[in-house]
Amino acid sequence: MNIKKLVKKHLDGTYDVSVEVVLFSRDQKKICLVLEKGGKKTKGIFSFYKTRAWGNPGGGVHTGETPIEGAIREVEEETGFPKKLFYIHPLPVSYNIEGEERRPHHKILFVGKILCDENEFPFQINPVGDTIARKFVYVSELPNPTKVWKLNGFEIFRSDLEHILENQNATL
Repeated sequence: MNIKKLVKKHLDGTYDVSVEVVLFSRDQKKICLVLEKGGKKTKGIFSFYKTRAWGNPGGGVHTGETPIEGAIREVEEETGFPKKLFYIHPLPVSYNIEGEERRPHHKILFVGKILCDENEFPFQINPVGDTIARKFVYVSELPNPTKVWKLNGFEIFRSDLEHILENQNATL
């Protein structure tokens, strides 16, 4: 499927889409990371264990949503910023397909930025959400993705770190 068509299409349940957003501060010198709870997760008939780690906001797109609508919802849920306080560029910077041919899983990465000071809107835990913390980190302080990097005792997902560093010069 063409990515330009996919990002505008409302999901109908015939394929899965997950989104991730590299969310920059207003001055684009910092990025927003969220700390996920970790623990046992269940998706359909599968259960798996997810370690507690820092990463970009994101998650699954719901049936009836477009990928950009899913990205906006996920950023709201995981960072606590209302949608009027951030902007996500509508064209993705990364896109790949995983999984089986009969039910492919599309992974889409967007870039965005907040439109306020990062401390202007306080973080509150969403009781039904996966994230338990939000932190802004200077992009210049992030290590090479081949190194293990910890923030407050928890690792950052290496794939997220690679996406952040690849997109640090994005213009929004």
